[in-house]
This record gives sequence, structure tokens and C-alpha cells, in this order.
Amino acid sequence: MTPLESAVRLVEAGLVVFPVGLDKKPLVPWSTEKATNPEEAARLFATRPHAAGVAIDDEASGIASIDFDFHKSGGTELGRWFMDYGDEWQDTAVTRTQTGGTHYHFLDPDGRCRTTVGSKRLGIAPGVDTRGIGGYVVAPDSRGEHGSYSWVPGCSPWERAIAPLPEWLPGLIRTTSPSRKRRPGEREGASIPSPNILGLGIPPSLSGFLSGDVLRGVVRDEQTSRYLASYIGVPDVPVGAGFRCILRDDDEHPSASLFRKSDDSLWYRDWTQTGGELEWLTLGEAYAAVISGTTAKLDGPSHATWLRRLLVDSRLAHPAPVPMRALPIVAPAALRRLHEGIRHLFACKWLGEPDAPSPLTRRFLSGWCGLSEMTIQKYLHKLVRDGYLVVDGTVPSTYGPMKVYRPVASRMTPAEAGRIGKTLATVAQYDKNRPWWNEKESKKEQQQHGNENDLGQLDLDLAKCGGD
Repeated sequence: MTPLESAVRLVEAGLVVFPVGLDKKPLVPWSTEKATNPEEAARLFATRPHAAGVAIDDEASGIASIDFDFHKSGGTELGRWFMDYGDEWQDTAVTRTQTGGTHYHFLDPDGRCRTTVGSKRLGIAPGVDTRGIGGYVVAPDSRGEHGSYSWVPGCSPWERAIAPLPEWLPGLIRTTSPSRKRRPGEREGASIPSPNILGLGIPPSLSGFLSGDVLRGVVRDEQTSRYLASYIGVPDVPVGAGFRCILRDDDEHPSASLFRKSDDSLWYRDWTQTGGELEWLTLGEAYAAVISGTTAKLDGPSHATWLRRLLVDSRLAHPAPVPMRALPIVAPAALRRLHEGIRHLFACKWLGEPDAPSPLTRRFLSGWCGLSEMTIQKYLHKLVRDGYLVVDGTVPSTYGPMKVYRPVASRMTPAEAGRIGKTLATVAQYDKNRPWWNEKESKKEQQQHGNENDLGQLDLDLAKCGGD
């Protein structure tokens, strides 16, 4: 069965899907581009013939999926569940994964199950992941790097109805911080807060202009600030109660807490930094530390940008639309990460400064994108040279005039397309005399960052010299 045929069958069963590559990464910006009917599925998959499979958006489909990885003690935990909870809970649709594990699918229309990462500090247990709010799973009839996905015999949704989520299951999920950095815009594995944080519920979404006053109101509002703290990784404990610091992975005892200052703003307190500059962190600074791996005090503009990103990533605010040309699929992984990171940066900054150009310093982008400053310097030059960014003036800074940039949204002309290859029908026939990228550099970046096959927002029609 082809990915398109599988996608059509799944949407007819009421599930929401989108295409993925061999590495399980989305081939579209899946928060906005996904199929809910056969016509949308045909459009998404027909323009992406390189898709290796189909992914199911758990939240949009109203389901939750429990992933037992038998290579990471998932089989042991599965056996314990049978002993503790009986076997009635398994009477639902079940997927066999490419590595021999299983995905148990349950109805969860109220969003009680949050998405986690299977590590010792987040999720249910080693080898057991959950996918719910903000998560997705690869569907059967998909190919992966280690094999194929399939329905367990007799356990497809056409043979066995998807059962309701067991009442006891959400209570098993631990909610401390992930032990790895998230990539810009990444949603798989992000810790989306439970709808019932300390009985407060999910706060209303924000819309429109996120000014400084709006941001100050966010961190002062009890419901919203606790929701954001939970997204960062703070467990659901009362303000003032201790917990293991989310900024380190080696703390075995409580070493941090939340604190409300006199203006009602919620702050993160690191006890190990008592008396130092980094003892007290705003929610924006704590989130920046989780993403970048470096704890630091932020200036006003940087803090506002990180706080807007926190609101966007936690889905309390919609990112501003950023028309920016897509990269060709042959672009190195690190270049694609930088490109998507810059797009995400503008999507957050434009919520407070609509359509304004922005500085793109190596130090800031390194923490924002998870790349080295040397890689930032090399590929930022390429994005400008090849027309994905344009320098739009300068602004004063401590070190003199600083360039500001703006994304380029214009369609590719045939002349521009010629720069990445005279033969546009296939990647293999790219012109080697005037390559816009260096083959040796590309192989080196793939070794450093993985040979990724996804390209998020690839709408580049090479055969027609089209843009995005």
C-alpha cells in the first residue's frame, strides 16, 4: 500500500494525517498542513512523492498513543501493566513499529494525555513514551530506517474499535524537564501541559499583538503562568514547594522552586545559585536555558522574544506568518535547521514588532537553533548570498552598527534556479560546475547532525522553477 493510499484510508477512518520521511520527520509544517479528508491527502502526498510514510496527528485526531519500545525495557513495563491493570485495557487498535515495539491507540477527545519523551526523567517509564497533545505517531504501512510499520493482526481500527483512554493512565505520566534540547519549532516530544494543572485548566489562547503589557500580564496571571511553567518542565507543585532543578539532569534532590514576587509575576528560583545573579530567572529566561543549554540573564528585547517563543511553542499564541523561500531538498541538515530557526525567530518577533527587520547575531542564533557559532557564520552568509535573507539596514549597538535582516518571499526566477543546477528534474543531475552548496561540506554536516531527509516546508517545484 502506498503512503497516499494509506493516508486516504486513515482519514476515512476519522484520523488526521500528514507525510513523513524515512527518519519519521514531517515533510510539511504539520501544525498547519495536514489532511482531514481524501482530497487534502491527495494534495499533500501527490506533491511529495519522496514521502516514506504517514503520520497521525494524535491531538487533532482526538486520540492518544502509548509507545512501548522493547529495546529500552518497554516490554518489562508492558508486562507490569498486565499484572497491575489486567488485560482489558489492551482491547484497542495496536501498531507494530519498525523495531518490533507497539503503539496502543486510545480515544482521548478531552486531551487528558500529554506528549512526553521516554527518558528516566520524563514520561511513564524507561522505554514507554506517550503521544497526545502536541504529538504524532508514524502509522502502519509506512517505511522507516529500520523496517516497516504494520497493524498487529486483528487490531486495526477496521477490525477493532479504538478504546477510550483508561482513567488510570494519565496519572502515570511524570512531568519533569526533557534532558535534550528541542529544535526550533519541534513538536514531537515536547512536554505539552496537562489540561488540569493544579485544577486550573488550559488558559485561553492569545491573539493579535503581543505587546510588552500583554507579556507582563501573562507572567502575572496565575492560570497562564503556571501553564507555561509546566510546559518548561516544572512539575505540578504549589508555588514555593521544592523540586529537582529542570536546568540540570544530575540533581537527585529538590533544588529549585517557583516564587511570586510583589507584582504577582511568577519566577523560577535555582537554590544552587543563592546570592548570585542567576538565582532568580523569569519564565522566558528559564525557557531559554532549557532550549539553549546555557543559563543567562537576558536583556529586554531578547527576553521578550524568548517569552513570545514560549507562548508560541506551548500553543497559547499563533506564530506570525513569515513568507520565506524554502530551501532545496539537497541542503545540508545544519543549513535547514538554521533556515527553520530564523523563520521561527521572525514568527515570534513579529508578534510584537510586525514585519520589522531583525539582527541575527551568531551568539543569539546559536542558542536559538542549537548550532555552533562557526556553523551560524558560514550558513548565514549562504542564506544572504542565495537570496533567502536580505540585509535591510543597520541599527546602533555597543560594538558599532549592526546589520538587520529580513526574509525574502519572492518566487524563484529561472536564473536563480539555475544557480542550484541546470537540470532541475532530479537532484542527481545538479550542475557540478557552479554548485550553490559544497558536496564535501554537505557530507560533513550530515555526519555531524544526521542524514535528515525532512524539509519542513518544502514547496519548491524544481521542475517548474517555482518558489514557495
